[in-house]
Amino acid sequence: MLKARTIDSAARMCQPVARRNPRSGVQPMSGLSSGNTRVLRFVLHCMLGDIRTDLRDAVRALRRSPGFTLLAVLTLAVGMSVNTVAFTVVDALLLRRPAFAEVDRLGWIFAATRGNPLGGVSLAQYEALRGDAHSLDRIVAEGRLPLRWRSQGRTEQVWSLVVSAEYFQALGVRPEAGRLFGESDSGSDVAVVSHAFWTGKLAAAPPGDATISLNERVFAVVGVLPAGFQGPGGVYAPEVWVPLERRLALGLPSELALPGRDWLTLVGRRRPGVTASQAAIELTAILRRTDTAGVPGSGGIRARFAPMADGHPESRALWFVAAVGMTAVAVVLLIACFNVAGLLIARASTRQREMAVRSTLGASPGRLVRQLVTEGFVLAVLAGSLALSLSLASGSLLSTFALPAPIPQQLNLAPGWQSVLFTLLLVLVAALLPTLLPARYAVRQDLQQVLVSDAGTATRTAARARARRIFQACQVAGSTMFLALAVLFVGSFRHVASADLGFDTHGVLVATADPETHGRQPQQAEMFFTGLEERLLRDPRVRGAAVSTGIPYSLGRLRRTTLGVGGQDCRTDKCLGVEMFVVTPGYLKAMHIPLLGGRDLADKDRVAGGGILVSRATARRLWPGRNPIGETVTVGTARELAEVVGITGDVGAPGLFGVQPPPQVYRAMRSADYAGDRIAVVVGAQGDPAPLADTIRRAGSEIDPRLPIGSVQTMTDHLQLPFWAPRVAAWFLGICGTLALLLATVGLLGVVSTAAAQRTREFGIRMALGASGGSILRLVLSEGFVVTAAGGVLGLLAARGLAAVLGAALVGVRAGDPWPYAAAAALQAAVALLACLDPARRAMRSDLVAVMRSEH
Repeated sequence: MLKARTIDSAARMCQPVARRNPRSGVQPMSGLSSGNTRVLRFVLHCMLGDIRTDLRDAVRALRRSPGFTLLAVLTLAVGMSVNTVAFTVVDALLLRRPAFAEVDRLGWIFAATRGNPLGGVSLAQYEALRGDAHSLDRIVAEGRLPLRWRSQGRTEQVWSLVVSAEYFQALGVRPEAGRLFGESDSGSDVAVVSHAFWTGKLAAAPPGDATISLNERVFAVVGVLPAGFQGPGGVYAPEVWVPLERRLALGLPSELALPGRDWLTLVGRRRPGVTASQAAIELTAILRRTDTAGVPGSGGIRARFAPMADGHPESRALWFVAAVGMTAVAVVLLIACFNVAGLLIARASTRQREMAVRSTLGASPGRLVRQLVTEGFVLAVLAGSLALSLSLASGSLLSTFALPAPIPQQLNLAPGWQSVLFTLLLVLVAALLPTLLPARYAVRQDLQQVLVSDAGTATRTAARARARRIFQACQVAGSTMFLALAVLFVGSFRHVASADLGFDTHGVLVATADPETHGRQPQQAEMFFTGLEERLLRDPRVRGAAVSTGIPYSLGRLRRTTLGVGGQDCRTDKCLGVEMFVVTPGYLKAMHIPLLGGRDLADKDRVAGGGILVSRATARRLWPGRNPIGETVTVGTARELAEVVGITGDVGAPGLFGVQPPPQVYRAMRSADYAGDRIAVVVGAQGDPAPLADTIRRAGSEIDPRLPIGSVQTMTDHLQLPFWAPRVAAWFLGICGTLALLLATVGLLGVVSTAAAQRTREFGIRMALGASGGSILRLVLSEGFVVTAAGGVLGLLAARGLAAVLGAALVGVRAGDPWPYAAAAALQAAVALLACLDPARRAMRSDLVAVMRSEH
């Protein structure tokens, strides 16, 4: 009767608000009778009630143990936060789809050759593709160029994107303010600016009223792009967009229209029903009909249509790195879960009587498991919230790992909804994984033995202790693995950073300018750089200054040529390939490159047939065991004769990045060499070179205000780009290793402390029977060192295997070198000793009388 009344009362509480309409006869839930509706409402009410009860009990249980709760939440938050941050980076680089209209139909168009599968296209190729391609309904172009921006009597360089008229319409972009230019503006001097440029440098002037001076021509600012918009070109963040059709008005060099100048990137939109492969076939046929680099019918070229929704092809090469990184941070989370599992197992021993009472009162094993899982879920939710908050504040940390390129960059690393979903997945993992084994122990116990006596307690305690030791050994294995890899990669980076590169890496300043892009003829550029060099040489803070077409470790900027000896014809014979530095006299002094023999370059060498310098590696290859000074060589396929007048030291450290210093040659600059698109001025300083940056910019502005200095970097900053990968690898593994060591130390402290507490009575009896404190100390320490030794061996074996796989990324160290593994093992052992000392000291002070009193 009581049960029936309770059900009837609950059913009345769950009755729907909307009742049968007596006029229409409509039921509140279509297809269900009133009785079925009441039963369904009652079942839902009971289910929700159970969930609320579980959550309330879980919160109460965790509030009774604030120390355990705080430690568990922080442990899980550490593991989850590094995973969330890592996923945010991977999502921004590889997973996030471009937010463009009809992105599934958009794709990049590359002119692929054997040496460059992601080649750009020339202006002639773009016009041919746009006019003849029928598989695409729109093809647009973009090109990156630095422009001169003159404001308030001062000239600065701004990075622009020169785009075709239909560019914004093809991407479906809407302006934040004003409008975007289109085909009707192809004959007008109009520009669109980024949100940052508009607010920072134009004081948010209304579009239509604002103007900017670009390359000495006034452009009307007609619109502002939304904050964060960069176009489909990756991390490059242009400041100004101008029409491609106005390139002549901007004074851009006419050479950009030559067939061989592949400076444009194309984006196309497929017609409905056209596949990427079909579009590529048609585009290839058009390219092969087009004159490329002055060679009609270039048969080796092919078009490649890369769907934009699949991500940029350059980014796909990062998938292996991303997989390795996500695996590493997943191991950190696994270590954190093992740590919490150990804490829960230890806590289960103090809750045996509680679980037994619950079972006696009718709680089923499933009900107990659900309660423990709910507690784990509450811990995981708290940890997930903290991890998400930490990931939101990780932008400044991630910015230290940004690619140090001398162009404006922007990578949106703010966690999006994908990161939130990923964190929810981590919450589920962190809720279930640590609670499975403790729940198993909770339901597999003899209730009578727990409630009546301590029989079987030793067996249960031993089983739990064994499980905790296994978990702890896994944590130590992961920690040791990370430590060994971190030591390997930190050693590799230290070798890179301290390597003798053959020139001064600290006291040199490098300034670059693009005379061709800014419309300067070679004679004008020569006057500019010669005047700048003369001014710098008069500065007492300067030990040397010179001009060069390239500097060491500049990606893709060094010239290459061939050297022929003994009458070799490099057009038909196999000659030695060398790196060629075209420099003004004084380059060796400015860079502090040693002159090993002969003389330096002089003004008389600035003519055809003048003297050249060869590096020691070149001399060894061409004249082994001989002095090459006075020898005559042929330079390049043009067979220009030159005399070797000096020998220099090698630029590049032996074995750096797995290669030996390449053969090098130095030739004096001539007037025609100033026609390049980027020329560098190297300045050797007597002390810190950084204060000379303002001097260089001011001098350049005074000599030619229309040719701005693009970038000014110390050589240390310049080397950040080629050395970026080993630095990031060392930092990443170092962070993972530190976190893993911290988690493993906390876990080991918990294992040893729990084991020592469970053996307090035993230690007291041993002390009463005459055992010394030292013997008790050894017993407790052995508990921790057995676990540490087992986990350490497994971790070192795992680290050795992974180092063999990643060995190609190591510089100056080998995967088989024993010292990194010995250092990791020693550090792990030292930390384990510190973690075990406090429980050991407490065990030494065990008092049998105090123990017996506490038990009664």
